[in-house]
Amino acid sequence: MVVAVAVLLAGCSSNEVGNTKETKERGPEKEETRLVTHIVTVEEPAPSKTPNEQDKVLEPTPPKIPNEQDTEVELTPPKTPTKQAARQEEGSPEDVLALQYEYINRGDFEQAYSLFANQSRREVSLAQYRAFFEANAPYSVTDYSFPSVRTQGNSASVDAAFTVNSAGGVEQLQRTQQLVRENGDWRVLMRPEQVAAFSATENASEQSTQKTNTTPKEEKKGEEPEREEEKQSEPIQLSGTSDQVTEPFDLRSGLATFRVSYESQSISGVGSISHISVWLIDAQGANVELLANEVVPVGQTWEGSKGVRARSGEYRLNVEAEGPWTVTIEQ
Repeated sequence: MVVAVAVLLAGCSSNEVGNTKETKERGPEKEETRLVTHIVTVEEPAPSKTPNEQDKVLEPTPPKIPNEQDTEVELTPPKTPTKQAARQEEGSPEDVLALQYEYINRGDFEQAYSLFANQSRREVSLAQYRAFFEANAPYSVTDYSFPSVRTQGNSASVDAAFTVNSAGGVEQLQRTQQLVRENGDWRVLMRPEQVAAFSATENASEQSTQKTNTTPKEEKKGEEPEREEEKQSEPIQLSGTSDQVTEPFDLRSGLATFRVSYESQSISGVGSISHISVWLIDAQGANVELLANEVVPVGQTWEGSKGVRARSGEYRLNVEAEGPWTVTIEQ
């Protein structure tokens, strides 16, 4: 905006110029000069817009979405699976057993061995465990299922049916696998026959090496056969017709095999099945190992066996049955 100031002399109008001559003729008059000040406000026009600017319609700019704003994005490295996540993967007792089978099938024996309980890993080393599978390669566990799972506190019992494929052929087996909870994770307890098999493989390898390095004179001594004869003993046979706690018997430290035979009968005369359970108990009456727990159709005979890694001492059998039974103990 521009402010202009104009100064005008009042006596300079055209009328006054025209009357100059007349004034001179009338004589001198007093001349008055007035200073007139006009303040004029002039508004400066805005610069004209170019054709493109005139046609352009201003649109409001939409606000940015938070994700679209200029922010720095930090790449977070992937987290290492926590123990809790691994525990969720392992899950139930049967899941842990199935996972161990899959590790065996993949040849990852170290991972399979890691799923054993501390007690079992003290009895069998990783080298012994690996040697068993190398001696029986190719080895795999297929068609496995778990018809029954029983959990009580930190202990679990899983009935497993599976097929073993190895260098020795194909076997369809049914076994009861015990598991314990350690630090919140389920871990597998080796069955006594597993301990014996895993230990025997490396022992056989060691004996073969020793025999190769033995002189003919040492072979004639026959020390090894004599040691084997010392380990053998007469079988112990126990029998009954119903529920019974047997007389005490002694076991040496080492593997003992229990062979159970049961003729299914119905004492009450009602029902088409009967049940037998056999527990190995110690001198104080505490349960040591479940040897049998079967439901058998009436009129049929059931036979089964189980190996137990026993400590030297006195034991008994606690039998619950509805028919004649026999237990033979070999050591």
